[in-house]
Amino acid sequence: MMNASLNRLVRSGLLVLVAWLGMGQVAAQGPLVLTAAPRENPEQGMQLYGPLAQRMSEALGREVQYRHPGNWLAYQRDMRNEVFDIVLDGPHLIAWRIHEIDHAPLARMPGQLMFVVIVPETDTSIQSLDDLVARRVCAVAPPNLAPLVLLSQYPNTIRQPMIHPARRGMQQAFEQFRAGECVAAALPAGFYNNILSDEDREGTRILFRSEGLPQQGFTAGPRVDEQGRQALRELLTTDGEQSTAPLLRRFAGDATRLIPVAQGEYDPHYLLLKGVIFGW
Repeated sequence: MMNASLNRLVRSGLLVLVAWLGMGQVAAQGPLVLTAAPRENPEQGMQLYGPLAQRMSEALGREVQYRHPGNWLAYQRDMRNEVFDIVLDGPHLIAWRIHEIDHAPLARMPGQLMFVVIVPETDTSIQSLDDLVARRVCAVAPPNLAPLVLLSQYPNTIRQPMIHPARRGMQQAFEQFRAGECVAAALPAGFYNNILSDEDREGTRILFRSEGLPQQGFTAGPRVDEQGRQALRELLTTDGEQSTAPLLRRFAGDATRLIPVAQGEYDPHYLLLKGVIFGW
């Protein structure tokens, strides 16, 4: 009698284990999630990334769904919780995922990212970055790269500028600077050189210009195996691929394809997030 009861208990346990493993298998084979840094509203995001998700589905033989991340706080939370399988964003976040959650780089936009710190042309009290310590600098809030690149120039976290965050983008950061809310502004060089007008730039001078960082790119997480990652690399680096063309027009000018990522190219930029408290 005891043996029969024990056998039934073992069989029940095995059935539960098989069912649990089956559910795990279904979850593992469920749709992959493609996302990108929250620069667009949901409708714009679907228009930009929806066709790419479809082409990725075809390349992998497995459904890929685009999901808008909501906002920066939700984006960071879900990234840490490994909700996203395929992600497009900047070099510091790419490096973090490679270092922390087993993502692998797929391909990146051609070119480099550079940043400038500008000050009023007539302010002779600011001659070097040391003169910004404990003073307000206007910038988009971290984890935007512009303030992080600036803060990385100050090894002593006690002696740094104070970032005055602009919640509505680079234009607002510049306008706050021009209104005298800050003694300087940290901006992408492309925005300063190409988006601002000659009239806007008049009366400003560049205090600091960063070295180039690799452009933003795509990574894939552990739910995409190496065969799938290679298929995505081939898709993303195909010259003239229609699903990537809108992204390239927006982020990489005249480029016609993404390019391969060099071994270790993103690794050093993990340090941009090291020690960041507010915004990450």
